[in-house]
Amino acid sequence: FIGYTPVFGGFTATSITATSMFSVRGRLCHYSVKLSNNGTSNAATVSVSLPITSNSSYGVAEGACFYAINGGTILTTPAKWMIAVGGTNATFNTDMGTSSTWGTTGTKLVDFIADYYI
Repeated sequence: FIGYTPVFGGFTATSITATSMFSVRGRLCHYSVKLSNNGTSNAATVSVSLPITSNSSYGVAEGACFYAINGGTILTTPAKWMIAVGGTNATFNTDMGTSSTWGTTGTKLVDFIADYYI
């Protein structure tokens, strides 16, 4: 695994500490992000930069976060991560639906493992 320092969107700049690693096997990137603390929200969205841009020839990659907090409350339903075709960021919903809004105040957190084609 290779260490990576992601850029987070939807949080105040200095509020997050994270452990992030990735590995590449063939054309597949395995990416893990574990936040060490809840970040302070400053937007109704959440994004995390990818270590390698996703492939533009494959479809959207999606999956469930293994832990998420919104507005200081642990979510009891899975949050969803998504990586667009040719994407440079993972974006997140507060549930497994097609769209949802994160709180713009309080704290939030997403921990996830994503596999996507590069």
